[in-house]
Amino acid sequence: MFGRKSRDPEIERIRVDLDGAFADVRVHLDGVPVSVRASGQRRLVDPDATIAWIDAVDQGLELGELRRKASACPSCGARLPDGPVGFGPVTLDTPADTAGILTVTTQALPCTACGARYVATIAQFRSDVMDALIDALARAEVKR
Repeated sequence: MFGRKSRDPEIERIRVDLDGAFADVRVHLDGVPVSVRASGQRRLVDPDATIAWIDAVDQGLELGELRRKASACPSCGARLPDGPVGFGPVTLDTPADTAGILTVTTQALPCTACGARYVATIAQFRSDVMDALIDALARAEVKR
């Protein structure tokens, strides 16, 4: 109901560091603002921080997609490595005052000639990032 006071008032605001993982994706969030309720429950101060994290991944990680097993870079034609290698950690631009600082590490196929990096599918990568963020929140017992 609108206008109704919370039965579980906020008692303090803190900043926490969160770590999560899923598949080949690792995330670290530094200094995420969290409110602690009288019951001990922890919630994100800004519930839209998760949207800011995904936007940062979409805009800050320049990853291409390989639709099939390719041996040559789609950008320049140079030979790609036989398998993915570690990529990151990459610190992404997020509104640090409301969302903390996001760092992502993953596996990607890098082109040594032009510097492009590729993952199997962007959709799967985004899904893995979301699952890693969910894992980070769950490990720290923080609710959205």
